[in-house]
Amino acid sequence: MIDERQPVHVVYGGAHLFKASTVPKLGGLAVRHLEAHAKDAFVFAEAVGLPEASLLPRSLHARIALLRTLTKGGEQARVVHPAAWTAFSIHRRVLEKLRSHAVEDLRIDFEDGYGFRSDADEDFHAVRTAQETVEAMAAGSLPPCFGIRVKPFAGSSKPRARRTLELYLQRLLTRTEGRLPSHFVVTLPKIATVEEVFEFVRLLEALERTNGLPARSLRLEIMVETPQMIVSSKGASLLPDVLAACDDRCRGLHLGLYDYLSSMDVVASAQSYRHPMADHLRVITKAAAASTRLWLSDGATNRIPLGPHRGEKLTKAQGPENQAAVHAGWREIFANVEHSLHFGYDQGWDLHPSQLPPRYAAVFGMFIREEETTAVRLRSFLEMAAQAMLRGQQFDDAATAQGSLNFFRRGIAAGALNEDALLRAGLRREELRSRSFAEIIDGRRRDASRA
Repeated sequence: MIDERQPVHVVYGGAHLFKASTVPKLGGLAVRHLEAHAKDAFVFAEAVGLPEASLLPRSLHARIALLRTLTKGGEQARVVHPAAWTAFSIHRRVLEKLRSHAVEDLRIDFEDGYGFRSDADEDFHAVRTAQETVEAMAAGSLPPCFGIRVKPFAGSSKPRARRTLELYLQRLLTRTEGRLPSHFVVTLPKIATVEEVFEFVRLLEALERTNGLPARSLRLEIMVETPQMIVSSKGASLLPDVLAACDDRCRGLHLGLYDYLSSMDVVASAQSYRHPMADHLRVITKAAAASTRLWLSDGATNRIPLGPHRGEKLTKAQGPENQAAVHAGWREIFANVEHSLHFGYDQGWDLHPSQLPPRYAAVFGMFIREEETTAVRLRSFLEMAAQAMLRGQQFDDAATAQGSLNFFRRGIAAGALNEDALLRAGLRREELRSRSFAEIIDGRRRDASRA
């Protein structure tokens, strides 16, 4: 198994809305949303814009027959109709995921998702959400990763960020006898100077001492959403200095696409997930974290795929209008997530349970679609490398092989592939722990010399 499994998404939800039942409720809403707007795998494929959708049969009779074969587990359908098998496999995997563990990561948000509220309100919500967290921990209803986002640690919001975090942790740790939720993290937004991070780390150290926590148990997550983080007034990125200031507490970097675009004077009507400046932010952040093991998370699609009409009693026209709006939203989210995946970002934000079906479809789709061909390529690379070792030659396809290895690491971490895929690729289970194809070949060389 991979040492740490990075979630494929993180849900940001306003602190005023968080309850102990939030995570299972979100999962149930996501399942109902999928089932209401995609009656089967083929409708779902067309709705999200799977490339294979154009190859699916058009006639209802052919679709029903093919779905029966796929439902029975007929492996022959993979050969007879690969597009249908891919669509069915993605839909099945998405539905299983939503029914079991739909939410993998969640932030109680006291910043943008919380809005402007009085100090008394925020004090109340800081204590209340801590108590709800305690109840969720007892019920086992928290996701594998979990945390809180405070306000910026600068200017007038600095005292507020400090007080919210102090109140939350005090109530939480008092009620849990000093136990934090699994993979707990504090997210720090809108950083403009390295000093903000230094001061925030000092606060975390003080809170650990006050509450009897082990050193560095309060992990930190950095929002990358200000121009200074990419290029400061001195012409250099602040990212390396910010990471150094985190003092080995930083778990990940989260992109704030729309805050960044706004800071770059991009008007609201021109802001988009795939804006060239957003891509520049992705590239610079990815490069800064390339030599680390930080978890990177892309931003959110700000479109919520819901229909314009509410209620159970809809007219004959309103039902199709709702479905058309949902499908258009799904297609946008699916395309955006695929865009992130191509930049090497496996995680991104979600703001509503209706965004989960297309996210999982995009993530699972990439790995399901490419698993077989990538396994063949990697197995071939391994065989070629073995021959090169025997002949004392240099193996010059290491970069391509490394990309194939990364594919399986990412696919298993995302939950899209299982470890049986390793056997088909010619890898050993213990070799997946290595992030380096060269290390795998060196290990095999050592094994061969000892044999």
